[in-house]
Amino acid sequence: MRSYIPFVNSQKDVDVLHAHYSDALLCRVTLESIQRLKNRLGRFDLWFDAALDGYERRIETDPHRQTHWEQIFSEVKHGKCLADAAFIQRPSQRAVRELVDDLLDRCVSYQPVWLSVPQLPLQDKKRNRINKLLAQATQEWQKKKRFSGKLILPAICTKHGQYGGRQADLIKSLVTRYQFGASGIWVVDSDLYDQEGRSTFVDRFRDLIRFHEGLSRHLPAGAIRIGGPYWGLNLVLWARGLVDHPAISLGTSYQYNLPNFKSRKGTRPVERVALEPLCRWARAAGLDQWLRRAAQKLSPTDPARARFEELRKNLAMLRTGKETQKQIAGVYRRWLDNLEMVTPEGRAVALYQQLSCAVVVGSSLPSLPEKGLARKPDAVAKQLMFHCL
Repeated sequence: MRSYIPFVNSQKDVDVLHAHYSDALLCRVTLESIQRLKNRLGRFDLWFDAALDGYERRIETDPHRQTHWEQIFSEVKHGKCLADAAFIQRPSQRAVRELVDDLLDRCVSYQPVWLSVPQLPLQDKKRNRINKLLAQATQEWQKKKRFSGKLILPAICTKHGQYGGRQADLIKSLVTRYQFGASGIWVVDSDLYDQEGRSTFVDRFRDLIRFHEGLSRHLPAGAIRIGGPYWGLNLVLWARGLVDHPAISLGTSYQYNLPNFKSRKGTRPVERVALEPLCRWARAAGLDQWLRRAAQKLSPTDPARARFEELRKNLAMLRTGKETQKQIAGVYRRWLDNLEMVTPEGRAVALYQQLSCAVVVGSSLPSLPEKGLARKPDAVAKQLMFHCL
């Protein structure tokens, strides 16, 4: 069994899961997605999440325009309460308890081995109270139902400032909630897309790592620690021993997206492919000419040149056959395998060496057809490399 935990959200994700990650420890699914996926998941153990963080988005009151998430929570007992700011300020313990009972009864019917404690994303101290009540109600439900699986406490950040300053109060609040029967904690910044190469990431990566270090010092021995999904920072945290399980995407996003997403009409996802020698991905549109120029910049004996030439040869086929998701997932799987072959003690150095090689290759190549600092081919690997050790 591998250390990573795939987050499965769609039927295409299930295809990638079976093709590239069939030996995963378990996979995370949500109450929103399970109906679409349950017949195709097969033998995988499940980490089930009720996805209460969907309340972070605006709730649609028109039943004809509701998302699938909103349809589910419109049927949950007291499901409208958490969209009410007045209720958040003065929550009813009985309503919270009944909401949690209903939610977790729905989740446990799918026989998960792990179950997320229902939690709203981190925000301010006013939200700590409702999250504490949710954790208490989960412990009561666990005892009442005799749930024998593991409870995982989510700590979902939505901006840098929530962990970028003084962290002691936040860590204390999370540890208090953890003590209501949890066996592990999952930390993610849903606003962090670590392939953008922003200049602010120097401080942001450092603060998130410091946050994980503080949590690790205050959690009991044996606590399960999960981080991500991101593109590379989850691997940095894992290589440094700050998480036991890097959460991963399956060829798309490589960022945690809050549920209850409302897509704009006519918008299409950006198509990308992985650039393996650079430990990153890039937009597929306009990449053909860049790959040609990049290969010409490299020595004929450089393995990176052969990789770029092979990708350029297959690029049109990948895009026509809509196989880019599988290409990215395959590259990412090789990256994970290379790290898992190294002993835990040497993993941070191994990741540093991988990323430093990517920086060396990327520093000599022309700008990518990307936006902002992500145009620099070595930008992603360089920022991650500086935080490995």
